[in-house]
Amino acid sequence: MKGFFTPAIKLMSSMRYRMKFTLIGVLTFLAIGGLGYQIFMNFDKDLTAASNEHHGLEYISAVQQVIKLTQQHRGAVEPGVERAGQRVLKLEKEIETATAKVETVDKQMSAFGATAAWKDVRGDLEKIVKEWSGYTPKESFEKHTALVKKTQSLIITIADKSSLTVEPDTGTSYLASSLLTRLPAQLEFMGQIRAFGTGIIARKA
Repeated sequence: MKGFFTPAIKLMSSMRYRMKFTLIGVLTFLAIGGLGYQIFMNFDKDLTAASNEHHGLEYISAVQQVIKLTQQHRGAVEPGVERAGQRVLKLEKEIETATAKVETVDKQMSAFGATAAWKDVRGDLEKIVKEWSGYTPKESFEKHTALVKKTQSLIITIADKSSLTVEPDTGTSYLASSLLTRLPAQLEFMGQIRAFGTGIIARKA
């Protein structure tokens, strides 16, 4: 090990004190500068990750509103639902507003690469809103339910692209997974039961 440092020792011994201190100063500056650069890069990386997560949550929040309205529309168009006409018209105006909001957010966050998936969801939703009166109760239920499932897949795509599902902390990762997958799945199951039950009651009335 001593032999490894011998050239450096000889070089330092041949230098005057002023040169020695200058060299030590330069080396120290480079070491501190390198450390500072590394800290800055890590900090910048953390800021980028936090920004992506924030934008991902904003996008997901807008899409979740579309899911909620789709679920409500599924129940409202069931035959025999009281004041269905007024309810459906109100929901369809809200759906129009909600889809416009997602459209705006998607344009702002095109880097997530979810535009094609969102356009697919929007196309299916617009078709249902336009044609639901010609569906049988079974067709209506199935089309609405398939759309909810497709929209939930869009949320998972956004979560993956924005790194919300790849949190290094186990607790945070589990919480994100619960909020983005498990809880929506349970709510959708309950919504399906509600819509199915409403349909049965309406048909018996």
